[in-house]
Amino acid sequence: MLSLTCPARTVYHEIAAGPKLVFLLLFTMALYLFSEPWLVAAAFVLVAALHVMPGIWLLFAALRRLRPLVWFLAVVLIWNAVGGEILLGVVTGLKLVAAVALANLVTMTTRLDDMLSLLRRAMRALPFPRRHGQALALSVALVVRFIPVMTEKGRLLFDAWRCRSTRRAGWRVVPSLACMAIDDARHIAAACRARGGAGEGLWNDN
Repeated sequence: MLSLTCPARTVYHEIAAGPKLVFLLLFTMALYLFSEPWLVAAAFVLVAALHVMPGIWLLFAALRRLRPLVWFLAVVLIWNAVGGEILLGVVTGLKLVAAVALANLVTMTTRLDDMLSLLRRAMRALPFPRRHGQALALSVALVVRFIPVMTEKGRLLFDAWRCRSTRRAGWRVVPSLACMAIDDARHIAAACRARGGAGEGLWNDN
């Protein structure tokens, strides 16, 4: 559910990555500590309001990012409905949507280099050699951007398959998606090497 960058600049871009991630952490912890329906509904409304503040266009962009979540919500609601706990299913669904939507919002409005800088500072506190910590931070930051890109490419492959055949694509698109992932990884590796790899050239504070 990690999202691509926001298509336009918002007020949230002016906030540093650290405070946004801390807020996300505290919000998610509080969200799952409480199960009162009115508190969960209030948290959901708060997340929706945060999306609307920069413009209604951001809310629509966020809703498109949440489409893969529909199947999870359906499973949660059906499971709880069968067990006679519909309210619990609704509350759980609201928690899931609120947490993922806020995580998407943070990702959409945080620059990759800001995320890298924050991860680098966090890795300094861990008992890793400097270079290993830098490589780990870089890997985490790349995953943040790489997953949504591959998700979008997978969607395009499925659409292309449906244009050519009435049969379900299934595993048939996996080899093509794997080749695309390898090709993208090679380009990313070349770009990292051009900037000094995971060493000092890539992590210069200046």
